[in-house]
This record gives sequence, structure tokens and C-alpha cells, in this order.
Amino acid sequence: MKIYDINTGAQWSSKIQSKGMLAHVKIGDTLRVQVAEQKADLLYLRLPDGTLVSAASNIPLDIKPGDYVYLKVKSKTDFQTYVEIVKEGMADEKKSLDIKENLLKLQLIPDSKNIRVASEMIKNNIPITREAFQKALALLNKYNQADLGELLFLHENEIPVTEKNIALFHQYIHHKLQLGEQLETLMEKLANLENSILTKENLALLEPISHFKDQISALIKKIDSSKLESLHKEIDVSKSIKQTIELLEDIKSTAIQLKYNATEDVLATIRDMEEGLGFLNQLNKFTTFVQIPLNINDNNTTAELYVFRDGRSKKKIDPSNATFFISLSTANLGLVEAFVIIYNKNIECNFQAEERETVEFIKDNILPLYEIMEAHGYKLVNVSYKLLNERINIMNAAGKMKQEVSKESFDVRV
Repeated sequence: MKIYDINTGAQWSSKIQSKGMLAHVKIGDTLRVQVAEQKADLLYLRLPDGTLVSAASNIPLDIKPGDYVYLKVKSKTDFQTYVEIVKEGMADEKKSLDIKENLLKLQLIPDSKNIRVASEMIKNNIPITREAFQKALALLNKYNQADLGELLFLHENEIPVTEKNIALFHQYIHHKLQLGEQLETLMEKLANLENSILTKENLALLEPISHFKDQISALIKKIDSSKLESLHKEIDVSKSIKQTIELLEDIKSTAIQLKYNATEDVLATIRDMEEGLGFLNQLNKFTTFVQIPLNINDNNTTAELYVFRDGRSKKKIDPSNATFFISLSTANLGLVEAFVIIYNKNIECNFQAEERETVEFIKDNILPLYEIMEAHGYKLVNVSYKLLNERINIMNAAGKMKQEVSKESFDVRV
């Protein structure tokens, strides 16, 4: 396609208005133009500065007057500009225009701050009404150091937007708050308390502290590669969380009676853990997200499990028809994540890992997974592998899951 000035034919740069726009375009630039008129093989295009130009194409174009198209500059001479129609950028530009139009309809100024608020509302599937927009803007003004998307996520899921919840949510999103690490920290604080007791020679107090440490160790599930077949029987997540909460209460009740400097460190660790577990309890009113402390090959880690539900449905999860995501940071393979889709006991696994070597390792060792699934009445029908380009978290998990599902031929509701 060649572009000429509509008034001067090939001499398009002779018009001042054209010179202001077209004289400054460079090879690689993209212009958003509107089709003003179409005659025979010529298109009359209106440039962003209002200039009207004619364009000739050597191939038929499926566009009509009123349409907007994006032109990428391929080359230019003193008299002609060669461009091609491109699709990249069109969605973002249209989205930006739609946002501005919505704001104007609500009698709101489409400035950068308001556009930012509206964009985050769209990302969080929040209808842009004047009332909803004002609430979002109020949150941003009150907590101006926080991420707006995180604020909206909390608000829309009826989790109180407080400084504490904002901080906890931010830590969970960025994988900074891991139950396994917290249990290890508690073990260390209890060991310090033991040393304080030994120093004071109050040996009778050592027994309950030692018992607590044993109970904590029992909460970190040891994975034996020779028993992978029975793994689902060994880990009862709900029971484990209940045991953790009860154990924290028992340790607190005992520690609060001990007058040692190390006692406060134990109690502070317990407070942090209780706050985190309390926040997850609020979060799990609309989704299912759990952390599972594990010991794999003598290395402690924490698996993160997301089970997707249909909206706020409180239906019990059907193990033969479920969609979930698991993330696991390992000592030898790095971070490994997997989307798992189960439909009528058929299973699809979409693995992603940080390292190419890990992806190849999973490929080369996938056969036992087929056998384990079959032994439990499931059929692994498809497995895919790719390098991880963005880590999944509580906020983006559902969107990423829908992207994975949309690539497949079957219909799965998440």
C-alpha cells in the first residue's frame, strides 16, 4: 500500500498539515487511521492529525468507511510511504478508547488516574458504574501506596480492606509467606526456648517443648518416592490445617506461662502464623487455596494448591470433575507448576517449569504418572510442557486457567 497526499498526489509533503504528520513518521512506526471513503482501488484515510490521504493497495482489503486500521511504515521515499496493515496494538487501542468513552458517559474526566482505575476494574471483571468507580477511587486515595488491583480484588471478594490484610495478601501473591517456612521458623524459636530452659536448669519444661517440635515435624509431610502411589491417602489437607491451628494454640498456651526472653519470639511467630491462616480462611470463602508443607528428599518446601470453583458455588468438589493448579519449588528441579483438568476421570496436565532441563526431565519421566493415574481409576489423556514465563498467584490463577482451557477442544467450566 502506498500513501499519497489527497490534494497533491505524489507530492504529499507539500501540504503543511501533511508535513506535520507524515514528514515525521519513521520506518517501523504504527499509525491508527480511519477509512473516510473508498473509491475503486483507492482508500481515503484520515490520519490522527486530521489530514486526509489516499492509499492504493495491490490486494483486496476487507475494510469499509468508518473502520479504523493500523498501518505500519515499511519504507518511505520523498514522495511515497509504503505501509502494511497490522493487527498488533488494535485491541489495546480499542480498549483505551472504550474506557475513555465509558468515563465520559459517567461524566468523569478521562485523565490518566481515572483511566488507570477503570483499567484495573476491567481486569478484575468489575462493571464500570459511577458508584463502583467512586469506591475504587476512594480505595486508591486511602491506600495510595498499595497496588490498586490488589485492593480491588480484596474489596470484590468481600475481604475487609485493611492495612493488615493488604500486607498479607501482597505477601501471598508474591509467595513471600509460606507455611512450611513458618513452621521451620517456629521450630527454631522453640529450640532457642529450649536452650534458655537448659541455661536455667528447669529441665521439667523440656518435655512439652520437645513434644511440640515432634508435632511440628509431623505436619511437614515427608514424600517418599517409593510410595507415590499412596500420596493422596497420606495428605489430608483439611485435617492438616486443623491440626496446625490446634497445635499453635497449645504452644501459645504453654509458652505464655514461661518467663524467658526467647518466649516472646515464639509468641510473635505464632501471631504471624495465626494472622496468615486467618486471612486464608477469609480468602477461601470464594476459592480454595491451601499451602501444604512438604519434605522432599530431605528438603523442606511448600506446595501451593488452587482448586477452581464455579463462582461462589459451595458445592463439594467432585474429584472426577475438577480443575486445579499446583505450584512446587524444589531443590533440584527449581519451580514446577501444573494446571490439572479432570473431566469424567480423564486428566489433562499442563506442566510449566523455570528451566528447559526440567521440562525435558519431566518429559523423559512422565510414564510413571500414567501408571499411577490408571491405578487409581483415572486416565491421563494429554500432557503438555512449556517454559514458565509468568508465575501464577491468587490474583491471576483463574485467568491463566481459562487461557489453558481455551486452548483445548473440550469444554470445562471453572
